[in-house]
Amino acid sequence: KRFVSRLQGVFSPKRVNLVYKAFQIWLNLRGLCAADPKQRIAAVKALVSLQARNAVPALLPMLQDQDVHIRHTAAWALGELGDHGNAAELITLLEDRELEVRKAAIKALAQLGERQAVTPLIKLLGDGDSDIRNAAAKALAALGEPRWHEWVTGTDDDFVKLAQCGDRRAAPPLTKALEHSAWFVRKTAIEGLGRLGGKNFLGLFRKALQDKHPDVREAAAAALKKL
Repeated sequence: KRFVSRLQGVFSPKRVNLVYKAFQIWLNLRGLCAADPKQRIAAVKALVSLQARNAVPALLPMLQDQDVHIRHTAAWALGELGDHGNAAELITLLEDRELEVRKAAIKALAQLGERQAVTPLIKLLGDGDSDIRNAAAKALAALGEPRWHEWVTGTDDDFVKLAQCGDRRAAPPLTKALEHSAWFVRKTAIEGLGRLGGKNFLGLFRKALQDKHPDVREAAAAALKKL
């Protein structure tokens, strides 16, 4: 308050507000270096509230922080600040081990309109987590690819619709679906890859012959027979 009152005696109200905002940004940029994760998160949220786009370079290293809450908050902040040009860093987070971090990265990429995220987001349509699949499909719709959200809505039917969609870009999510814990999802993925042109997936079919479930092995054998 003393700082503001001193400024008011020298500058116009508009200039006082600008100087005070700059002071707050500076103060919260220092807060990003605090030892306490809660203080760092509070500083990030304050910078977003101040729409401090010049804070983006200081936020980028936080995407790799060991603390999951720090990574999540940093990804959220990049989306809120609307800073373009950092898609690569956010795309890396799509493979983060923590669900909430991945979801925050997906949302941020959609907010930023990052078209280069389309391919890695399509791959996530084969994720084992229904929330991730649904979030990725919604992000793709926001990026000008609405058909994916017609096929993928976060249910087990997602894999059936992907397998039947006929879009060759569905190959990566179907390949990812081969890692799913449910045998019927793996079987559906094999069938879908067969429809997309089995010769390209010969190695995957051969590997699936060793699957622990007989129906998956049978689907793989049928796919190989069609080649």
